[in-house]
Amino acid sequence: SMIDVYDSRLVAIEGYATQSTILGLRFGTSQGRWSKWYGRADAGLPFLLQGGDHEEIVGLHGYAAKDSVHGLGVCFRRTTEHNVFEGLWIDHITHKFDSTHAPDDAAAAPPPAATEDRINFSYFLQMRSCDVYAAMDRSHKLALRMWRSESIPDEVKRLRIVMAVCRWFFNAQVHGTALSFI
Repeated sequence: SMIDVYDSRLVAIEGYATQSTILGLRFGTSQGRWSKWYGRADAGLPFLLQGGDHEEIVGLHGYAAKDSVHGLGVCFRRTTEHNVFEGLWIDHITHKFDSTHAPDDAAAAPPPAATEDRINFSYFLQMRSCDVYAAMDRSHKLALRMWRSESIPDEVKRLRIVMAVCRWFFNAQVHGTALSFI
């Protein structure tokens, strides 16, 4: 596996594209390692999507036909120990791959359901925009504080109530779009 080194993150995507189709891709990590090429690396114009310092790729978006990709964008994230929600943005570069002429076949045009798919995918990216492990850790710490607290009445410290509060807290941290892991 390419991402098997401790603290290795996906930080770059390099590829080749024509005016309307992506021909080949490879992925780079924060440790300077690159994957093998997927597709062709000998034709088209080169492009590079790369994060800056302490930035990582957390999602992809774009347009795909049955057997080709016609647009690609990357969702980057920069986090700190203090705020896992900061620094999320989407890099829209689909204009580099959009055809300047009308598509000759239906494969080059986005499907009619593309808008609905993009909405569903944006909810997935929204859920991925926060660090799920940090949310789980915070929820666990809240459960322990509630359970051990002497100032909370025993009726409220029942396991069922503590778990419900922590489930709500976890879902609030991941924008309410994730399934409960508690």
